[in-house]
Amino acid sequence: MKLLRKWIKLTTMWVAPALLLVLLVGVLWGFGHPWPPAEATLRTFARHTPLLVGYSENYSYVSSSGGEDRTHAASRTYLLIPSEAAWPKIVTVSRTNDDAPNVSEESATWFLVSLAALIAAPVIAWSLWLRRARTNAA
Repeated sequence: MKLLRKWIKLTTMWVAPALLLVLLVGVLWGFGHPWPPAEATLRTFARHTPLLVGYSENYSYVSSSGGEDRTHAASRTYLLIPSEAAWPKIVTVSRTNDDAPNVSEESATWFLVSLAALIAAPVIAWSLWLRRARTNAA
C-alpha cells in the first residue's frame, strides 16, 4: 500500500507536470517548424488555430537478396482551435515515403479530458502536499 501511495504521489507531482511541459514544447516547436506535408491540410481549416500536440516518425530498413526496402512513415496530430464558438477538432496528418498525406479527423473530447486530468492531478497533489507540510510545521 505504501508503494502504491508513493507511485501515485510521484506520478501526480512530477510526471504529469513533465508531460504538460513536453506538450507545451511540442506546441511551440510546431509554430516554429511547420511540417510541409500538413500545410495544405491545415489551410483547409483556415478559421482554426492549429496546435501541434503529437508527432511520430518511424524508419524501417529491410535488406534482402532482391534489394532493399526503406520506409519512412511520419505523422503529426493537431488540435484545431476554432475562431468562433465551436468545439475543437483533432486532425492527424500521416504520410508514408512520398505518398500523398492521409488525413483523419476526430473529436477533441478525449484529448481535452486527458489535458484537464493532466492539469488537475498536479494541482491537487501539490496543494495537498503543501497543506500537509504547513500542518506538520505548525
